[in-house]
Amino acid sequence: MNRIKAAAPSIEGLNQLDTAVLLEKYTLLLGMLQYGSPDEKERVKKEFESLEQIIYSHVNSAAFQAAARQLGLEENIVGTRMEKVGGGLYENE
Repeated sequence: MNRIKAAAPSIEGLNQLDTAVLLEKYTLLLGMLQYGSPDEKERVKKEFESLEQIIYSHVNSAAFQAAARQLGLEENIVGTRMEKVGGGLYENE
């Protein structure tokens, strides 16, 4: 059985301004992905890859797990995404 790592959610290496800018950029990219032209959607997908690397390198897995619980997401969805970018969500990984 997989158990979630016991750690406090945290963001390390970013100050409040950096975090706010990343959140704003992520929000704008989501809007472009939803309402943009086909060309914009392709650019956004590429931008997400680099942005996700930045986010996953500064936010620990406990923060993603806490967010998933609050949003009602399934663990396998969040865990699969974390594995793709090199994060480990569960103790036995």
